Amino acid sequence: MTDISTITVRRPDPEGDEDVVFVRGFRALKIALNDWRTFSSDTHGYLVLSPQHQTRTFRQYPFEFDPPVHTELRALIEPFYKRALAPEYAIRMAHYIRAAVDALLAAPQVNVIPEFSLPLQSKALSLLLEMPESEADVWLKYGTNVFKEHRADELVAYLEEQTDRADHEPSDSIFGVLKRLELHGRPLTRDERLGYAHIMFSGGRDTIIAMITGIIALYAVDPASMAAIRENHALVASATEELLRFISPLGVLTRVCPHGGMVEDVTITPGQRIALCYGRANRDPAVFSDPDTFRIDRKPNPHLAFGSGPHSCLGNAHARLIARQLLIELASRAERIELLEAVAERRDSPHSVEGLRYERLIVRAHPRAMSAQ
Repeated sequence: MTDISTITVRRPDPEGDEDVVFVRGFRALKIALNDWRTFSSDTHGYLVLSPQHQTRTFRQYPFEFDPPVHTELRALIEPFYKRALAPEYAIRMAHYIRAAVDALLAAPQVNVIPEFSLPLQSKALSLLLEMPESEADVWLKYGTNVFKEHRADELVAYLEEQTDRADHEPSDSIFGVLKRLELHGRPLTRDERLGYAHIMFSGGRDTIIAMITGIIALYAVDPASMAAIRENHALVASATEELLRFISPLGVLTRVCPHGGMVEDVTITPGQRIALCYGRANRDPAVFSDPDTFRIDRKPNPHLAFGSGPHSCLGNAHARLIARQLLIELASRAERIELLEAVAERRDSPHSVEGLRYERLIVRAHPRAMSAQ
């Protein structure tokens, strides 16, 4: 059974070691996510375990703000994310999903993360941001962690270039939209535009890659799930939610406790951070029966994969669309997915969970006979 107790961990930091409280139970996590007055997002770079304050001079908008400021900042950009609910958006996404599966079925073997998940995530991101499809090839160089080594600086430089270009070349891309948005009757500042763009690029990158990889892995290790969805496409809704619960693509974020507080029986001192362990909370046996088992038809499924409260994920419709379409496309066109090599992610962190997450995954996808499709 998964240990979901709240624990305190000493983490090394160049600016001085800190004790971070890891919140791992479902109930405690949901309370913390909704109590923004105690557990604040009003910070610059400290909402992830390894702080990013030195990798960018601007805040992420609206991520690094609390209500009521967060509420109005979120409302400005929310219509752009809601495009993922439109039928025409789904049609365009299906084009990318179909092309990715075409390549998967045609290859003798595929190294899933760099050759399938990352390219598909990048193509899907070009749709979300209304950028030319060719830009996806540019983003591939950032790899699977945009904050490693020099990549964080490369991303900021790219965003600055695109932001400045939008001043002279009107477009319908995210950069053009940000150029036209107004806050309190004035145009957004350059840093505000960069802050919005940065979270859109970075926030849905590794999470979507992990989700896509998890779908390939699910069908490789549990072919019964593929067969079930092939026979009954209606199962894709519950399968998507269970996949999100089981994988929890966003493993952990943090909050800052400016005035002190409590999590269960643990005292949080002023200025201390808590770690929000989404994956552990989504395996809490007090909420989910047999939590470490993937159940394709699990209901109810009140997972916290997209958070809860005012900071719930803006990109959830985009992510769910990718998952639903990919689950159905693969089940319809692949007879089976053969697992050739698998190296699971390291599970030595207080927020980690086991299952369908890999550092390396190599597969061979076998197409269905034409008469069966």
